[in-house]
Amino acid sequence: MATPRPSVDFQLIEDHILPRVNNPGRYIGGELNRIVKDWDRVEVRLALCFPDVYEIGMSYTVGFGILYKLVNALDFALAERVYAPWTDMEARLREHGQPIYSLESRHGLSEFQVVGFTLQYEMHYTNILTMLDLAGIPQRAEERGEEDPFVIVGGPCAYNCEAAADFFDCVLAGDGERALPRFLQLVRETRGLPRLERLKIFAKEENVYVPQFYRSTWGEDDNGLQRFLGMERTQPEAREKVMPALIDDLDPANYPDEPLVPIIEATFTRLSVEVMRGCSRGCRFCHAGMVYRPVRQRKPEDVLAQARKSLEKTGFKEVSLLSLSTGDYEPLAEFLDTALDEFTASDTAISFPSLRTEMFTPRMAQAASSMRTSGMTFAPEAGTERLRAIINKGNTDEDLYAAVRTAFEYGWRSIKLYFMIGLPFETDDDVRGIVDTANTVVRIGRQFGKVKVKAAVSPHSPKANTPFQWFGQPTIEEFHHKVAVLRAHRREKEVHLDWRDPEVSFVEDALGRGDRRISRVIQRAWQLGARFDAWTSEFNYDLWVKAFADCGLTMAEFTRERAEDEVLPWEHTSGHLSKRWLLKSWHQAKLEVWKPDCRESNCTACGACTPAMVKKVVGSLTPIGERSDERLKARDNVVKRSRELPTARHTLRITYRKEGVARFVGHLDLLEHMTRALGIVKAPVAWTQGFSPRMRLNFGPPLPLGWVGSNEVLDIELAEPWTDVERLFAHLPEGLVLGSWSFSENKLPTVAGRFGRQQLGLVSNSPGELERHLEELQGLESYIVPRERKGRRTDVDLRPFYLGHSRLDPADPASCGASLLVDLAIVEGRSARPEELLGGPDSALLPERVVRLEQFLDRDGQWIRPLEECS
Repeated sequence: MATPRPSVDFQLIEDHILPRVNNPGRYIGGELNRIVKDWDRVEVRLALCFPDVYEIGMSYTVGFGILYKLVNALDFALAERVYAPWTDMEARLREHGQPIYSLESRHGLSEFQVVGFTLQYEMHYTNILTMLDLAGIPQRAEERGEEDPFVIVGGPCAYNCEAAADFFDCVLAGDGERALPRFLQLVRETRGLPRLERLKIFAKEENVYVPQFYRSTWGEDDNGLQRFLGMERTQPEAREKVMPALIDDLDPANYPDEPLVPIIEATFTRLSVEVMRGCSRGCRFCHAGMVYRPVRQRKPEDVLAQARKSLEKTGFKEVSLLSLSTGDYEPLAEFLDTALDEFTASDTAISFPSLRTEMFTPRMAQAASSMRTSGMTFAPEAGTERLRAIINKGNTDEDLYAAVRTAFEYGWRSIKLYFMIGLPFETDDDVRGIVDTANTVVRIGRQFGKVKVKAAVSPHSPKANTPFQWFGQPTIEEFHHKVAVLRAHRREKEVHLDWRDPEVSFVEDALGRGDRRISRVIQRAWQLGARFDAWTSEFNYDLWVKAFADCGLTMAEFTRERAEDEVLPWEHTSGHLSKRWLLKSWHQAKLEVWKPDCRESNCTACGACTPAMVKKVVGSLTPIGERSDERLKARDNVVKRSRELPTARHTLRITYRKEGVARFVGHLDLLEHMTRALGIVKAPVAWTQGFSPRMRLNFGPPLPLGWVGSNEVLDIELAEPWTDVERLFAHLPEGLVLGSWSFSENKLPTVAGRFGRQQLGLVSNSPGELERHLEELQGLESYIVPRERKGRRTDVDLRPFYLGHSRLDPADPASCGASLLVDLAIVEGRSARPEELLGGPDSALLPERVVRLEQFLDRDGQWIRPLEECS
């Protein structure tokens, strides 16, 4: 039973929950380029939910960004974002009776008419249950009533979500640009009808799957075991087979020109631009490569136009060209011809996802090396050419060695290689081949200097809707044997082996190829405490074993080999792909037959393309061996980034307020926001020199997380006069507010490390008790408290830091709600912290909020405010 539905009290959350959780910036919103529509002026409200933490969700920017833009462009609808709360936030929300809420308007999840989840990974399923429960929405679709939102899902796992189908009202597989706006229009048109009637109308759509209108049928096999026989429709409106939505062309109008900028650092804080959707390589293990067919490419001029506009609106300094195989993007050389000069001149890096070895060219290396920030990643997937033919990877050992040689030539010294173990028909020799390959890469790298090679090894988890969907996953014991083979065969000390626990892949497989019975298991695992199963630190295999056992099931029932004539639980939602074609590819794997990409040869009749699309796709890619040298080789006339960067001649000193939710943005994130905003307004900022230059920005002492700052200070060193400060602050997140500023023709001494005094305001409901405690402190000669730094404990006398205190009027705007002012000295950058003065982190005297009201510089024995130094 779901929890009751209280309304969101964000002031309570801000005051009593966020200060007591890790990474509170995950839960505040306020990002640059967010869209906040009038809640009361739209008819349909959609919550776009990502079932993992903010930092992960904000890295999936392409699909989420497209839907965020498209829905908010509808005059009758809005879209707001919700991310899964970490376990500490979940506990605090429950403790205070608060629901999970959206970041834009901070409405509770249950207040939306549609709650949409993206299914990127099977191990996210328990987080979906957490989010529904925290919203007071019944977890199971059959338990929802007329007032409950419609819970819908999309994403790659939507092509087989039978394991979690009991939790969803509707499944929208395929391209969201087509499916979602149409669905929201139906939600609008059917308002006022009973819930069941609305679901029947939804089910008539070709792209909408309503799980509760289907029932599993079962029978016994020759061994007396229960076997799935198929799905029986319980409503005439339900379709026999649901087809994914498909768009023929990637319309540039669908892509956001003003993407969201994360409020805190995301896993990937950069501009991601889709260049191509789908892949026709036919790797037999790859779920995305199968379900996202057919291949659709964007025009290079459209990609460049989006990148230009988005960079101007975000201040990002890295563009990632996103696709399943960017090296297969036919106009890549044409794009790089234009983009490389433009981006290099503006200090903007070009990056690629993990690359196919045979598609990595010197020109790509040149583009990525101009602003190299980390290692280069390749995905051989298997350790021998024999096994790569089985999985239809097709690349040779020499392809890899040529690719890493190119990377080393262009300056990389760290290489990451992705491999899998547990692939069909794999032998110990294939496993040893992984280490042999990594050892050879090290030996090639030594010709160029000191190198590091990381071999990241993951257990293969067979996926539905791939040729390997019939394959029985190896047992956990077999996986452990393979890892032992790897460890025993490592030779070169520069090779670092990293492998993923097979237990995770075992559960992943059971959920990925499971049927309706698994929904009970997922719910039971959640009841037992399963949360964030995609995180190694949180995953608990024993808990999942118990959940299966409590439901009378075992994982082995779902990870087993499937008979070729067996009805599979996902066939009614498997999309355009032909089962006959998948089975043919499975047979070719058994024969170790590699089949070329249909874009380089002939149509293989996979079923993904319409007749018109076949003409576009087949033969559209020039085989790598036939590409002209001019398209592959590096250019010798690329614009180089200037090493003579602007030097400081002037100082712009700014005071600003850090208030509201911005107090939960850390100092390093604040620095990144300011850097990006200065890039957006094209301020003539001076730079440090060297390979990794940075803007010359000097902040005052970092404000502790959760404190309000009413007069924070920033020095911007400028190469030319510039004072467009109001426009600068218009490109900063919510809660960063301009105070005053002063421009100096001369370069001033930086404020960093020069403050000698600060005044703190304490917001408290018991100012009298605080004052009595401070009066006692004032009468002491010393006040010793313990401090721990880098594992060492030292005793510190805080009495010299304490200069006095005075009462404030909380109603006075200048006090920021504080009732007590504490005057503190700053000595060599150190001062006393309020919790130390008031008895420790658990003291009952601790204020509800701390405000840094003022900071002072020492000028000839006189305390002055920072702006006074400019006069």
